[in-house]
Amino acid sequence: MFKFLEEELIPELDANYRTDSYRILFGHSLGGLLATHAYMKEKTLFNAFIAVDPSFGTWDAETLDQKLEAVTDQTYQRYLYLATANWGKRNIRNRDRHVRLYESLHSKSPGEFPAKLEYFEHENHGSVPPIAFYQGISSMFEGYGISYRDIESMDQLLLQYQLISHRLSYDFHPPEYLVNRVGYGFLQSKNPEELAMALEFFLLNTQNYPESYNAFDSLGEAYETLGDTEKAIESYQQSLNLYPAHEHAKKKIEILRASK
Repeated sequence: MFKFLEEELIPELDANYRTDSYRILFGHSLGGLLATHAYMKEKTLFNAFIAVDPSFGTWDAETLDQKLEAVTDQTYQRYLYLATANWGKRNIRNRDRHVRLYESLHSKSPGEFPAKLEYFEHENHGSVPPIAFYQGISSMFEGYGISYRDIESMDQLLLQYQLISHRLSYDFHPPEYLVNRVGYGFLQSKNPEELAMALEFFLLNTQNYPESYNAFDSLGEAYETLGDTEKAIESYQQSLNLYPAHEHAKKKIEILRASK
């Protein structure tokens, strides 16, 4: 099953769709067992794992010890969310297996352990997957959905996503839409320092998303607002190069060239 995912399904998806190289493997019950097994492998195409109430019935103490012994530092470059549900009379045995795995991995971690174990007292094996999926994704990407209203400086923004990148061992750029909203917020100011900050945010987007015609279009608006006609035209032209049908950029170039 896992070989099929990595050697057949993922290459097929990458070849036919616009995919991202950051991959999350979600599994429940025996699927959770597969996710846990994949997390502990030395090499895998997946970057993060959500194992929901994994069925460890086939992993006795000796098997688990062997798997833990084989874990390398590579495992700790991945994020793990482990959910365990209430099994009633069988609850202690099942939950103990999950806790033992989590604590053993934690004790072997060479640094901060990028993982979370969560127990759902009011959910059983059948009802836990939806809520655990939501909680797992929320735990993994904590801080990613920060509001543009809460961004006060470039340093704050960069630090926010550096922390997320560090936790997930992957380079996550601030989302283009977020940076754009922050930039336009500062661009409406009459304060010269805030206007200069607006330009920095728009420049950041063109650096992080060099294939985005919208990023260069917004940069053109920033330069235009700041009175730098030449750079405004250059930015609008780059936007037009990326998307030749972009009417806004065409009109702006015509207007700015006529005003020179």
